[in-house]
Amino acid sequence: MQEQIDDILTRLDENDSSLSDFSDSLDSNMSEMQSSIDDQSSSIDDLQQTAGQLTFPLSQDTIDLITEQSPAIMASYLQGNSGTFTMTAGSYTLTNPNITTNSIILFSMTSPANIPLVVVGAVYPIHYVTITTGQAVFHSTIATETSTFNYVIFN
Repeated sequence: MQEQIDDILTRLDENDSSLSDFSDSLDSNMSEMQSSIDDQSSSIDDLQQTAGQLTFPLSQDTIDLITEQSPAIMASYLQGNSGTFTMTAGSYTLTNPNITTNSIILFSMTSPANIPLVVVGAVYPIHYVTITTGQAVFHSTIATETSTFNYVIFN
């Protein structure tokens, strides 16, 4: 009977040892998890402090590449998306497949023509654009206007 009791006590000691090892492992895992949470919390604090600021490293090579390529990229974009037109009888219709109903078209007068003068000063026409898919109609409030304009289409 004593043997059986000794055997049970030995097994209990082994279980105690296993339980102690498991407890140590659990404590270690909990410490690692808390450390990870603290690190993430610090990262979130850093992000909140720099919210709205765009920061990223740029090497001089990258800056040089952007500087060199920007004019070519812009010229490529403007090809087919910009040009010059001259109004006839106060309007001009521009047909271009790049024009969509969401396009923004910037235009400016380069050569004013046929704008009547008033004694006090010049009468300046109001210019506006009506846009539909594939077409933009430029309008003037002066029906006889024949001015020249530059334009750029943005999509």
